[in-house]
Amino acid sequence: MKIFYTLLLLTLLPLFVQSQCYTITQPTYAPLPFVIGTPISVQDDNYSDTIPIGFSFCFYGGQYTHVVVGANGIVSFNVQYANDYCPWQIPGAIPGNTIPRASIMLPWQDLAPSLGGTIRYTNGGSAPNRWFVVSYDNVAMYGCPSSTFTGQVWLYETSNNIEMQTMTKSLCAGWNGGAAIQGLHNQNGAMADVVTGRNYPTQWTATNEARRFIPNLCNVCSGVGVEETAAETMLTTFPNPANAQLNVQLPGGDHKNYALSLSDLAGREVLHLPKLNGAQQTLDLQTISPGIYLLQLSDAQGVRKAVKKIVVE
Repeated sequence: MKIFYTLLLLTLLPLFVQSQCYTITQPTYAPLPFVIGTPISVQDDNYSDTIPIGFSFCFYGGQYTHVVVGANGIVSFNVQYANDYCPWQIPGAIPGNTIPRASIMLPWQDLAPSLGGTIRYTNGGSAPNRWFVVSYDNVAMYGCPSSTFTGQVWLYETSNNIEMQTMTKSLCAGWNGGAAIQGLHNQNGAMADVVTGRNYPTQWTATNEARRFIPNLCNVCSGVGVEETAAETMLTTFPNPANAQLNVQLPGGDHKNYALSLSDLAGREVLHLPKLNGAQQTLDLQTISPGIYLLQLSDAQGVRKAVKKIVVE
């Protein structure tokens, strides 16, 4: 029997934002048969062991080859969650620092595989167009075991698109406040991309529908999306991850003809140095919120010369 803990809901600070790192569309509902795949052994309110994706996948700037699958509708790239507790109680909306991170929520809700249903995974396709699918097939909802959830999450190689195919998402209003969140939550709990109307505490249902998350500037893994090859020879940064300051070593030449800018993954510029005064620059990051950013070097005409991914802690 579960114990319902009373939690203090934290007020979301400005650094917790709807990131708009992904464009969310509504494609045709076309799931893989839910009975296909290898069954996943996972206990109620727990995560599975690590599962190989079969290719490298980029998520909010991090590159991953494995996931863990939670009993409560969470597929996470944080493999430290493996075989650990998967929260059933939802304390607030995403983003938030008390909520599972580096996670796909399809949706996050209180499910009970022990009361019915199966969770599976499978993959297919040929490089560079492989795919990976996790299926929840008629998994019972805790508190309303006659109601079930049937849905899938798809990961696509190269495009790094994420797709959710939902056959049935019921509502168990009498348990856990009927809470369910459908969206993506980044690695440090500071950013999220959520389907409109499907964040906490809204109650909702869905039948035979799909949602696709298409990465914008979030797709900045090495060799994917944003070219970083020039940055390796033209920009040297340390430390990275950075905290209060970031040191930047520039290439030789007339530095007054170069500009540096730092932008978040939604394309918002948070720092700009229009004219540089030397090969060594120190950027003050004390007012920059934790997250993943792009450091860009441009010439006097605004043409990008190099770009590098920076993590601010």
